[in-house]
Amino acid sequence: MIVNAKTFSPACLANRIRLVKALMTGQAVVPALPSIVYVESTNRCNLNCIMCPRQAMTRPQQDMPLDLFNAIIDQLDPQRTELVVLHSDGEPLLNPAIFEMIASLKARGIAAMTSTNATLLDRDMAERLIASGLDMLTLSLDGDSAPVYETIRRGANFDKVTANIEAFLTLKGKSPPFAVLQMIQMRENQHEASAFWQRWRRWRRFNAFPVVKPVTDWFGVHEAAASRFCDRPWFGLVVQSNGAVVPCVHDFNGAEVIGVVPADHIYTVWNGPQMVDLRRTIVTRGRSAAGLCRKCNATSPRRFGPAEALGLSMLDMGTIAKALPFAGYNRPRQYSKDRLMPEG
Repeated sequence: MIVNAKTFSPACLANRIRLVKALMTGQAVVPALPSIVYVESTNRCNLNCIMCPRQAMTRPQQDMPLDLFNAIIDQLDPQRTELVVLHSDGEPLLNPAIFEMIASLKARGIAAMTSTNATLLDRDMAERLIASGLDMLTLSLDGDSAPVYETIRRGANFDKVTANIEAFLTLKGKSPPFAVLQMIQMRENQHEASAFWQRWRRWRRFNAFPVVKPVTDWFGVHEAAASRFCDRPWFGLVVQSNGAVVPCVHDFNGAEVIGVVPADHIYTVWNGPQMVDLRRTIVTRGRSAAGLCRKCNATSPRRFGPAEALGLSMLDMGTIAKALPFAGYNRPRQYSKDRLMPEG
């Protein structure tokens, strides 16, 4: 695995150390800048996946205009904010400006990452993504057979998508972007996890790594999962396609807007009263006391401790994102009431 230049940047290193110190000491006001920002390139999608919160999305569906995007990233300090993820909800390749967005980030020295369901990843799209300088790409493929995959990814064709992915990986070879082949594990596909891994593990020679990730349930109340600590509010935030800033990707409907960029500077929102109150609530009362967090059963990739603190301090966010397929994910408690979770 190749680390990024930001790993050795004194400014980034100092910023990361301050972020981790703020997390470890429970500071609600963070004396550092977010190392990761999610900028939702679009919340439109061409599929209707069974596990997706889009089923309940009521906010308007739109592409983020390129001028709004550039106004947002003009506010970022590339010496401290290390990674922009061009995805929250939606299919990024639907936005025709996605390639210009990546180019804008690269011109500013900020690592770029996005995700795709690969339905639109034809030869032209593949060539443009590779040429764009994109650093990391998640390729979502939630199954290892047409009946299972097409039950989950409604509107997609398994054979076409696997062919798109294989052609893309062959074309890029060992060149960027670093690719993650992701299967979200749920009741409907868990019996194919091993076959999925076996199918895609041979592509590791092309810097493409399979990962089986536990599903996040977006609709229930999860007191047990919410009792776990969450470090996300100490490292980043989310800008939705209309410029609304929310604390977490879990807020798919923009229910807890904490600012609107570019009118509000993103770094002012970062330590604004609502973000500070969220961190303070998590520290003093736990995630279960925060309305948004109570409805989230996601857990961090690993239990947070001294080793994780050292890693988060010494490695840039892009390198950490690349490490997730190797680090693995905590498996949240499997709730029998959760429609998509395996029982037991």
